[in-house]
Amino acid sequence: MTELLALSAEDFCCFEAFTLPLLRQGLVWLGGDNQDSDAAESNGSGKSTIFKALSWGIYGETIDGEKGDKVIRNGTKCARVVIRMTEDWRVIRERRKGSPRLWLYRGEEEYKADKADVQTKINELVGMDFRSFRNTVLYGQRDRSRFVDPSTSDADRKRVLHHILRTEVLRTCHDIAKKRNLALVHEIADLEEQIRTVTARIEEHDLEGLREESRAWEESRQSRAEAAAGHARALVARAKEIGREAPDKKELAKRIEEIDRKLLLCERATEKADRLRDEADRLATELSEARGVEYAAGAAVSDLEARLAALGGSERCPTCNSPLGKGEAAAHIHEMEGEVFRLNGKAEAAKDRANAIEAAADEKREAADAMERKARAKFELTRERGRVEMAIARAETISTLVKDASEAARLKIAEVKEIKAEANPYETRIAKAVAIVKKHRATIRDARGKLREKATDRAHEEFWVKGFSPAGLPSFLLDSTMPYLTERANHYLDGLADGDIQMGFSTQRELKSAKGEYRDEIDIRWTIEGVEGYPPSGGQFKKMEIATDLALMDLAATREGGHLDLLCLDECLDGLDSEGRSRIIHLLQGLRKSRGTIYVISHDPGVAEAFERALVVTKRDGIARLEAA
Repeated sequence: MTELLALSAEDFCCFEAFTLPLLRQGLVWLGGDNQDSDAAESNGSGKSTIFKALSWGIYGETIDGEKGDKVIRNGTKCARVVIRMTEDWRVIRERRKGSPRLWLYRGEEEYKADKADVQTKINELVGMDFRSFRNTVLYGQRDRSRFVDPSTSDADRKRVLHHILRTEVLRTCHDIAKKRNLALVHEIADLEEQIRTVTARIEEHDLEGLREESRAWEESRQSRAEAAAGHARALVARAKEIGREAPDKKELAKRIEEIDRKLLLCERATEKADRLRDEADRLATELSEARGVEYAAGAAVSDLEARLAALGGSERCPTCNSPLGKGEAAAHIHEMEGEVFRLNGKAEAAKDRANAIEAAADEKREAADAMERKARAKFELTRERGRVEMAIARAETISTLVKDASEAARLKIAEVKEIKAEANPYETRIAKAVAIVKKHRATIRDARGKLREKATDRAHEEFWVKGFSPAGLPSFLLDSTMPYLTERANHYLDGLADGDIQMGFSTQRELKSAKGEYRDEIDIRWTIEGVEGYPPSGGQFKKMEIATDLALMDLAATREGGHLDLLCLDECLDGLDSEGRSRIIHLLQGLRKSRGTIYVISHDPGVAEAFERALVVTKRDGIARLEAA
């Protein structure tokens, strides 16, 4: 921890400028002289403003809570405070209208960071925050946030103690442990989620289901192959059965040839019968002509015979009346008889010819009838040929059926081979799924291994979370501090009140939540002249405050570099009787051995002679100045 060397201020509140050394100044009385008011010699001079400038310069806060532009002196634009520290550190804080500024230098090099980080660095250099500062270094006038003040919250009291005890590192450790524990919780949750996710992915692959489907597919393939093979056997049997029913095509072909030959003969017989019929018809015509000639000759003969017969009983010609036995008539009769003879010969010849023609015609007809009888076998032959052709067609059909059945059987046999050669589509999926599942199971094993490690790590972290939690080491430190605070406060009260006032500090642990969490509360008890909890007077309470602050200062001194070599007391003597003031001055003179600088603000100039040095704040025309007394 660095030490404070000096405080400088410009245009801060009522001061135009002042510089106050802070290191090894001894026991210094700080009084006031307000020359702007006849009613007050010291009040309103600006004494407390010096301590205000100190806390504002370091922390940007004041005991009276004054903020913003109120710290700027009237008529000026900027308030400025400079705090010089050892190791060449320098804090510069300014307040312009509506604009706060803060710088931290080491030598000429600026510590560059945002404002919050700069303030954190200043707190580290000083070794305490504002609450700790006001309870161990600065006793402020009418400070209602002191450690024993009833208005001070338990949280603020514990914050002061924790800062003095430097338990910030425990809070940091607690935060780190919580963060690490939370990170482990998230990592464990992520691993558990990973295990659930990967397990779900394994279940998605459903190896047993795939294997069952594969077995079902194999059974289906076997069933299909057997069905196809059975169908092929049925087709072969059918082809054989059909083949047995098929007539002999060669025999049928021979029969066709024989029928065709017979049909050809029938055709020829028909043709010959037709020719014979034609010849018979021609002969019939000739017969008719011959019979006509015969009939004509016969008729002529009959006519001539009739005429001759008629002339045979007469001697004279009926026509010409000439004698029939001579002359022309006889010649004519002779001619007629010759004609009869000729005509009879003609008629006989015609008859003979007609008979011959008739006989030839009858012969032709008989021959034609014989041919037609032969030709009449053509119908039966044709029907028989049709039946044979139908048998041939049936044989062809059967042959086609046999061929189709054989081809179908061949295709079925090929189908059986194809079915047996089919690759099981599930084998690749199963192999792929097995590889993926194997990988997932390895991932799960690895995740479970990590999960066990993380669970062990988390158990350790939870131990440290509890250990560094407010209910852990900080609580233990608070518990261990209470006897020391009690002893030191009573030590100072022995000098301040002759033992009439006794104080006791302790921690009470109470249940904080239904989760079983506890918190510590600092309990402050006192007895006045043997009566516990007796309401103290103003002077008695001031002694209790001073004793407590000094006890806190001693507690801070127990820590390495835990306290500043500075004590600032504002009106700690006022309101007390002469004995009380003497006791406090005697106490301060004793503290001088452990504190290099003690500033005491007081209205009573009569006590100044008990101090090593004296300073006066003089206010004139609204401007305060710090001067040696």
